[in-house]
Amino acid sequence: MKTCLSVLLAVLIATPATADAPSVTSVPQSRIWSITKKVDELVKADLARHKIEPNRRTDDATFLRRVYLDIIGRIPTRDETVAFLASNDVDKRSKLIDKLLDSPGYVSRHFNFWADILRIKSRLRQSSGLPYIDFVKTSLRENKPYDQFVRELIASDGAAHERDNGATGYYVRDTNMPEDNMSNTVQVFLGTQLVCAQCHDHPFDRWTQMEFYEMLAFTNGTQTRYNGNESMARAMKNNDELRKDKELRRAASKLMQPLRYGVSGSGTGIATLPKDYKYDDGKPNETIKAAAMFGEQPKLNYPAPRAPSKSKSKKGQVRKPSKYSKAKPQPINSRVAYARWMTSGDNPRFTTVIVNRLWKLAMGRAMIEPIDDMMDDSKASNPELQKYLEQQMIAMKYDMKQFLRVVYNTQTYQRMVTREEVDQAQPYHFQGPILRRMGGEQLWDSMVTLVVDNLDERSINNLHSPINMATEKVYNEYAHLSSLKPDQVMEQSKLLAESYQLRFKMRSNKLSKNEKEKAEQRYREVRQLLSNAANSMKMSSTSKKTALDDKAKAEYKSLSNQLKKAQKQKDKKAIASIYKKIRDLKTRVARSKSAGRGMDRASELTTQPANAGHLLREFGQSDREQIEAASFDPAATQALVMLNGFVDKQLLINSRALLMQQVAEAETPEQKINTIFLSTLNRYPNSDERSLAIKDVQSGGNRACNDWIWTLLNTHEFMFVQ
Repeated sequence: MKTCLSVLLAVLIATPATADAPSVTSVPQSRIWSITKKVDELVKADLARHKIEPNRRTDDATFLRRVYLDIIGRIPTRDETVAFLASNDVDKRSKLIDKLLDSPGYVSRHFNFWADILRIKSRLRQSSGLPYIDFVKTSLRENKPYDQFVRELIASDGAAHERDNGATGYYVRDTNMPEDNMSNTVQVFLGTQLVCAQCHDHPFDRWTQMEFYEMLAFTNGTQTRYNGNESMARAMKNNDELRKDKELRRAASKLMQPLRYGVSGSGTGIATLPKDYKYDDGKPNETIKAAAMFGEQPKLNYPAPRAPSKSKSKKGQVRKPSKYSKAKPQPINSRVAYARWMTSGDNPRFTTVIVNRLWKLAMGRAMIEPIDDMMDDSKASNPELQKYLEQQMIAMKYDMKQFLRVVYNTQTYQRMVTREEVDQAQPYHFQGPILRRMGGEQLWDSMVTLVVDNLDERSINNLHSPINMATEKVYNEYAHLSSLKPDQVMEQSKLLAESYQLRFKMRSNKLSKNEKEKAEQRYREVRQLLSNAANSMKMSSTSKKTALDDKAKAEYKSLSNQLKKAQKQKDKKAIASIYKKIRDLKTRVARSKSAGRGMDRASELTTQPANAGHLLREFGQSDREQIEAASFDPAATQALVMLNGFVDKQLLINSRALLMQQVAEAETPEQKINTIFLSTLNRYPNSDERSLAIKDVQSGGNRACNDWIWTLLNTHEFMFVQ
């Protein structure tokens, strides 16, 4: 039995990294351990200075559950738990950390983290946010350096729905709100609050309204209305039919809507002070130039001022140039210069903020709190550790995975949590991580782990999962529309306008039965014509589905050949093993085809964030209107959701749920109870729990098993990251 478990652990640890990025093991483990040793020494010295004893080291079960929740955002499965607990490998913790950082689950967990910070939604006003979501996930999958990730957001340009251009969502998210976008940018990436300085000098910090507008000047001139095909725009604008026919114009506008969103304008480096500006350093409506709020000033190439032109009046007299006349500001790539300044290793706050964000993600608290309201006199709870980690982040070239690899390998992280209430007004010295409730996404993903087998493969790697199919449709729709010629646009616009008229006509009570049937018939014909015209939008997703089907067929054919050979050799052990693989393959394909029924990871749901009332929102998922608006507080509605919602409907009465199948397959009461504890709390029951539970199952059967599942899922031990 131990040999089988060791093999399973080896398979789990050897899971390859995502195809787009090299494994974290490309950096030698010895290098990571040398850094973790220094981190632990700095923490230990700080604890000694403050006469604080470090918490004791976690046991394997506690570490396993914590690291799964922290790195990939879900609890481990029963099989993953059994394999890890049974291993005697002295380096199994480090190997597990590497395996999880390289897994698809890392992308899922950290997308949720950044979606909360960047306020990412699947719908950005009239534009789709799916390309933006795809950009963030792709960046995480490729392990894109953090500084590059931020530069690409701030300097993004082009059509929002074009493939590989989702970074434009950063500005489209704040369409018509350039001031808010600027203050959010500084808050997220520099940990500094400028929102007050938008209207007046900051009452509690040194920032002035003038400095806010000097920063705003870097992105001024950025537009979120985009038209990459100017010849098409001119042709449509000069079309007589469109000018005369309001309905046709409406249909053409609707048809071409996906082409109209994106980012244009590289930044003018010029801003205008508000008309009610009241400070001595400027005048109302005065034009000012861009200036960074601290550090070395970016170099901007402003055009030489033009001499005022002199025009003549109707009487031939030369007019004097008006003192109010201003030349239109010209784009000077100030956004690119701003992005470079923002992400420079010399920027005094850029590295500090990302170090604090990632440290807090792992430990539950940052060294500088509040994390996004730093001032000149803000001091880290452990200044030496803060400085050292910043140096390492720069040396790692902003590789977030390697940084997290360091943190998770420290003894500091692997200690038991601090359970006492932590005074938010006082510095915390990290005798261990802080006890935290699961976030909404962690809870949802953990619950779904009990329902669905191979959850990450089904959700994250499924090419035709709901969100991947929806994103593919957005890309293909843009590609299709951008390839059309003006006459094709007109043809489809007329069909679309006719469909609107027919739909309105069909709702009328004045039509006879025969007229209504004719209208319905024509409506179906028109919709089919529109569908045929957009066939190219479906080709990519269809080919991907075919590729997946072909892969499954090839795997089935290979297994069939192996089965024939085993049957010929009368190898009963091999026959049983191959039959199990065939059953698993059929299960994977069946579940893959049924993806889209709501049992996907939080990061893979088509609606981001989830709708109000969803378990995710009930347990604190952010509405993503404000930065980091997720809640970890308990509420009465949460108990109702757990009592009467997900657990009963999706798990206990669902015989196809993974946990229920595993409990049913267990042969003895003890095996059933072990399965329940290993699946939910990721540990074996203690002697008292085992004794009590076995008696219940012996007398109550399946009902007792259900009661134990329900009870454990409602405990603090399940709900908290310990």
